[in-house]
Amino acid sequence: FRDQFYEIYNNSEEVQNIQGLCIALLNPNTATANLPVWPGEDAANFVYATSMWQVPKDKDYLLNPGESIIIAQMADDHKKSNLNPKSPVNLLSTEFETLVRTTSLISDNPAINMTLAFWPSPTPQWLTTVFGGAFAIYIPKEEIDPNNYVSPIGRTDKNYKIAINEVIDAVELVGNPNQVQLKRVPAVLDAGAATVGGTYLSKSVARKIKSTLPDGRNIYYDTNNSSLDFEVMDVPEIRRNGAKTPAWNTWK
Repeated sequence: FRDQFYEIYNNSEEVQNIQGLCIALLNPNTATANLPVWPGEDAANFVYATSMWQVPKDKDYLLNPGESIIIAQMADDHKKSNLNPKSPVNLLSTEFETLVRTTSLISDNPAINMTLAFWPSPTPQWLTTVFGGAFAIYIPKEEIDPNNYVSPIGRTDKNYKIAINEVIDAVELVGNPNQVQLKRVPAVLDAGAATVGGTYLSKSVARKIKSTLPDGRNIYYDTNNSSLDFEVMDVPEIRRNGAKTPAWNTWK
């Protein structure tokens, strides 16, 4: 389970600076009909993160059109004999990792360590659920204050408010096709949901190609409907279809 990874691709025509970019896991962690009720008259203007990791703000991290970054939970070669030789991925070349040393198997790899921006859970390791989580990426306009949290009405768990109009993109995942109607993410961010249909299948979801430009750069579907935009990858693959690595990744 330590070979989880997330790839973010510059699908635009402009250079993007991802300095300070956050990846947030949203509440609730799994699809459910019992959605939390949030306080405040403007509650519907936000999504609520249970945890967040952030790209360091030490310098600019420029991403050209057609380039991607990969965030690995553990940026190692997971095919090594002391890890999991049956893993489908070698993640040594990834740009970022969410380093939390919970066992001697975990080392500080060449990837840049992300900042643990919001982490109220007592569990020390970033393990996103295999039952389908919901994710958002955004660049905060203000410094993240982990003490500035909110709890659902009648509960005590801590969550961080993210304004919907600050979200760059969101993806909703569910455990199986029967759960697609159990929406957590507002439809304005994601009107559908993607799924691999089960757990521990060594599969992933990835965006479908919409078109390919004369220079070979792919444009992917992004209609804010994951039911339509994504397809299942039977073998997870980083930088599929020729996605480029950013120039500042000198360890690739």
